[in-house]
Amino acid sequence: MGGEWPDISELLPHTGIARLLTKVLRWDEFSIEATALIPGCHPFVTGDTAPSFLAIELGAQAAACMEVLSRRKSGTQYEGAVIGSLVRVREATVYQDALPSGKPILIRAKLQSTAHPLAVYRVAAVIDKVVFCEAIISTRIGAV
Repeated sequence: MGGEWPDISELLPHTGIARLLTKVLRWDEFSIEATALIPGCHPFVTGDTAPSFLAIELGAQAAACMEVLSRRKSGTQYEGAVIGSLVRVREATVYQDALPSGKPILIRAKLQSTAHPLAVYRVAAVIDKVVFCEAIISTRIGAV
């Protein structure tokens, strides 16, 4: 689906430097592409880089956005607050040692399987067509 997406603040509960996703670029019921930015003041940043494994959190945030957008489209809503958790990193490959801070990062998440409230996603962080990290993650979402 193309078009304008809600502000990330409407899709993620994260605030301040914990909210690393900046914008949804593309989304459909099976995948999402978004941009992320790691601010220089983030606790994982040393000098002007952060460890590439932080891409796993970026992928989890993209998966969370995908879940919210899917629920909005289907009209499914939880009563009260909703919380999601990254529950497993089944596989991860880090191709580059560090992610640059202050530079846009393309985040891709593709739904692999689901058995509500669990879902499995393949996620990747890409900068200038170079893949920095890929992983298969599992998430859980539910009402609090």
